[in-house]
Amino acid sequence: MSKQPRNRSALPAGAFSPSLSDRLTDRVAKAARALDSERGLHEGADTARHRACLRAVFRELQAAHRQYRARTGLASSPALRRAAHAFKRTPSLASLAAVAAHLDEMKLLNW
Repeated sequence: MSKQPRNRSALPAGAFSPSLSDRLTDRVAKAARALDSERGLHEGADTARHRACLRAVFRELQAAHRQYRARTGLASSPALRRAAHAFKRTPSLASLAAVAAHLDEMKLLNW
């Protein structure tokens, strides 16, 4: 995994900017490493572990959106609520990407 600046606006003009999918995959992998170190585990492909990692990233996204709403006083959009409900029903990288895409459009992701 390559080291990218935390703030994408810090990238020089014309520099490689990873896709949202790449950034999200990196974020889930980071959550997996954190979960493994918490539990004293080594890397694995356990389904429950993967779901826990997806949920950890989802909670990060929730926190970012809550801070935004507290700062602006704006309500959540119906499309974002639908994406969040879809993720909660069926946690997957694809459903998490739908949530992240909304927050990325709002410039709320710093990764």
